[in-house]
Amino acid sequence: MSKDFKVTSYNEPFPYLYLENIYSEDDLNHIWRDLDLYQNSFEHFYKHPRETGSAGHTDQPNALAKQNRGFFLHDVYHHPYHSAISRCSEKIYYKELLSVEGNKYFEDCRFNEISILLSQYGPNDYYLPHRDATIATGCLWLYKEPKKFEGGVFRFTDYDLEIECKNNCMVVFPGPYKHEVTEIEMDDNDFADGYGRYTISFFMNVRLPF
Repeated sequence: MSKDFKVTSYNEPFPYLYLENIYSEDDLNHIWRDLDLYQNSFEHFYKHPRETGSAGHTDQPNALAKQNRGFFLHDVYHHPYHSAISRCSEKIYYKELLSVEGNKYFEDCRFNEISILLSQYGPNDYYLPHRDATIATGCLWLYKEPKKFEGGVFRFTDYDLEIECKNNCMVVFPGPYKHEVTEIEMDDNDFADGYGRYTISFFMNVRLPF
């Protein structure tokens, strides 16, 4: 985790957290090594949007809610520590998110099950308004610099609230709040070179002991 790591807590218009400077430079080197591997073996890793969940959670039941590609890390790795993303992220959700003060939701938020979805957005990709079946969802953004895409704005639809998708930053919120990602505009060649918009989504829930 970065020494410049910072958490800002919000209670209005609803409870959410904004995390900045999450990964250290060493963490990022390990993570980008994996991301470049996935890019170079694109068809082997990335799945059709219907295969990564939430594709039907929209106000248009018969529509495909998202156009992007991704995969759940547990579908690829038998042990979380084999993934640089899982290994470098553990302190975020098991330490930092469980020690937040001054936020009426996250002070009492407890979870013991995490699913991590890596998504990649390229030209014309989007995610329509939808809700997550989670206690909390975290969306962390990564992209190569200089940034070579426009759009991809993260919005809480019912509140017309936009969250700045800064590199190596993250928003954490109660999953039932409706959210979306606006359409990406970028060059196909830049996308092929790995300059797309990456989202690491952390889906946090409670697994009951039975």
